[in-house]
Amino acid sequence: MSALLGLLGALLSTAHAAAHLSKAEGIVEVRHAAVGTWSPARALEQLESEDRIRTGLGAAAGISFDEGTVLQLGPDASFVVEEASEKAMRTRLDLGLLRANVQPQAAGKFELRTPTALLRVRGTDFEVRVLAGGRTLVELYQGALAVEDNLGNQTLLKPNERLQIDVRGLQAPELRPSRQQTASAGVRALARGEAALDASQERERAATDRELKLAEFQQGRALVDVTGSRVRVEEYILRPSADSFRLVVLNERGRSMNWFFYQGTFNRSLPGDLTAPLSQLSGCADRQCDWFLTEYTTGRSNLVDNVLERGVNTLGGQIDVNSNGSVNDDVSTVFDGASDRFINVAGRPVFQTIFNKFGLYVNGKLLIGKSGGNNITSDQDRLPSSVTDPITGAALTDANAWLDSTNGQLVTLAADVKTSSAEKGHQQVYNSFSDGSHIQWDNYSLNLDGKVVPRGELGGVAGDPFRRGVLNFGYEQVITSSHFQGRRIDLLVQPRILVQAGILQQ
Repeated sequence: MSALLGLLGALLSTAHAAAHLSKAEGIVEVRHAAVGTWSPARALEQLESEDRIRTGLGAAAGISFDEGTVLQLGPDASFVVEEASEKAMRTRLDLGLLRANVQPQAAGKFELRTPTALLRVRGTDFEVRVLAGGRTLVELYQGALAVEDNLGNQTLLKPNERLQIDVRGLQAPELRPSRQQTASAGVRALARGEAALDASQERERAATDRELKLAEFQQGRALVDVTGSRVRVEEYILRPSADSFRLVVLNERGRSMNWFFYQGTFNRSLPGDLTAPLSQLSGCADRQCDWFLTEYTTGRSNLVDNVLERGVNTLGGQIDVNSNGSVNDDVSTVFDGASDRFINVAGRPVFQTIFNKFGLYVNGKLLIGKSGGNNITSDQDRLPSSVTDPITGAALTDANAWLDSTNGQLVTLAADVKTSSAEKGHQQVYNSFSDGSHIQWDNYSLNLDGKVVPRGELGGVAGDPFRRGVLNFGYEQVITSSHFQGRRIDLLVQPRILVQAGILQQ
């Protein structure tokens, strides 16, 4: 009888799932192999072989195995549990960020595969990031990590080493910067900024090391904001991939920190000089632009609250907004990179990017969503989101969206009020919603003493006079919301780095 019970116990322990979802924050979805459709993830949900997990903008997920191994997924990740049993723990990361803490008892059983690498661990604490195209970045904190590329080449990564793998194979491992090397104020600030949106103190150090190494432009300066407070402003321009750029802005006021990033992905690889692609962001006359955005993401945070925004263009090109039948889309001027000035294009074809999928997320939950099919020709064709996320298509719940208690659907925009004063250099945008909540944006142009100035004092409205003028001015954006509990996000940007990098053209 005891032998029979032992056999039954062994069979049951092998058949049951050895992993479960330990955390789901924001848009997190699971596709169970036995079901075949995506559904909102639930904490403590069991995971079995061939189950898939994907996370959305600003989201995070945790996967725990029965023997104590824990995996943490960051935003925009795609992950597969290939096998979860007593005999094997095989996983795959197709895209995004993963932090792994693998217990010693899992040695010889745990594997992580990416499009370009296979990782085998021996009681290890490591991080993996998979970028578009399959390029894999690995950083090892503790333990030992065997890495193999698709060509069969192998290496053993040691603690505090990092490695890149792409379609060409393994690159040579290199040492991660020491804590002493990353102790500068700028690095600490960027790390804290990463922590605000990704909620991982260990991840922030790795992200900091990588991003600052990639920075092509860096600048720091003390400015004065609209309240008279002195602000340390640090700005970085990064190139995360061949077809994208990323602007990071850090603000430090005493012990408080605010953080902003903008990342744009283009339809093709970018040249070394960004001036031409970025000068076409406002559109092109008579023809489609050579470079146009297929996706952009922005993030703003005060280390407690955050506002994330994403736009995705799946139309395959740009739209002639002066000939699409929507007068709201008509434009009369665009910036012309060849002449370095704004030109009159009234009545001419003007091609601009329309993002047929758009989402604004406050504190990890969808607040505004709009989406349209691949045949829309105007922003007006996009429909407000109500029950699904506009980017991922995930079902909206109280955990990932701000829902109206009266109908269980996404809150609707009740008022969109814009007031501006060119003479005073101040613009205000106020949005209120059906549940009584609101969000407000106040934008200011400032001189070096923190005084609000009209645009005309910047040295002109466009071209070289304008760009020369803004070198000595700042731009401040203050975001307040009923979701912030009295806090605010206050960001001050010095346009100098934007001009020098060719970003600011108007």
